[in-house]
Amino acid sequence: MYTTSTVDTAIMQGRESRSKIILILSIACIFLSIYLINEHYAEGPSVCDTGSVFSCSTVNRSEYSELLGVPVAIFGAIWAVVLAFGAYKVNTNDRAAYFITAILLWTIMGVGFIFYMVLAEFIVGSICLFCTAIHILTLVIFYHAVKLYQGMNVTPDMNAFFYNMRWVMLTVVIICLVPVVLINNNNNAHPGSRKYAPHDSKITLSSSSTENLSSVSDKEYVFDSSLSLEENVAKCVTLHHGKMFGSDLCGVCQRQKKLLGTAFENIVYVECRTNSDKCKEFEIGGYPTWIKFDEDEHETKRNVGFLTTPDLAKYFNCPVA
Repeated sequence: MYTTSTVDTAIMQGRESRSKIILILSIACIFLSIYLINEHYAEGPSVCDTGSVFSCSTVNRSEYSELLGVPVAIFGAIWAVVLAFGAYKVNTNDRAAYFITAILLWTIMGVGFIFYMVLAEFIVGSICLFCTAIHILTLVIFYHAVKLYQGMNVTPDMNAFFYNMRWVMLTVVIICLVPVVLINNNNNAHPGSRKYAPHDSKITLSSSSTENLSSVSDKEYVFDSSLSLEENVAKCVTLHHGKMFGSDLCGVCQRQKKLLGTAFENIVYVECRTNSDKCKEFEIGGYPTWIKFDEDEHETKRNVGFLTTPDLAKYFNCPVA
């Protein structure tokens, strides 16, 4: 027959094991989130880009990868750190019941973010495998959080919960606001460093641009001092049979367009969302992809990722003066 002490011991052991599982899974989420933060700001393809369907870079650099101007991955990292802290406190604090309740509420918020990111993946048309890994870990954590909450003999009164946890919650709110303030201040101070530009329509080479380029030698572009560097480079890229493959939902693509400004009208741009067959034909695995063709439309070389104007000129053998 089980005694009261035996039951209490079993409950404590179950609480300890579940909190440790939550702690370990939270740490795994932290590392995955750190990778996704780095991936968000990177300019090349991701290690989990296997094509147009499975592409971390497409999802993680889309306009849906930010909230309040901050990468969702940063909020994900904060979520995991707070969760790990709570799981640690469950076995080391006399307010264990309050921390268990907080863990449950915090994981419910995490599950809500799963729906947001899955919807973003559906809109973008790609799946982020590392994001999916975090989603699975979050659901497992949620399961253990529910069991942890159900395992309490007495659940705390919610008024008492909010009162006793008020400083913890205030600290978490401040931590979440810090990146919002810092990143948005940086974007306002350095507009060119902002990752996303407003949506624009699909840009293709206009007929007038083609006529202007046709009068120039196909072998060498002559720098026009009356035009800006960006306009010269854009015309030269097209003259040398260069094309950019990308997506209007790709943050780096928007950054590339913003860099060139109105000169981008002279670039031959292939929008992969509406020209998926063309992008599959050339096996486009990351955005933006710059491809140089010969006169017979055979690929001669390609570059995946953002290029500065000087780098673009160098890549397509264009004069800069």
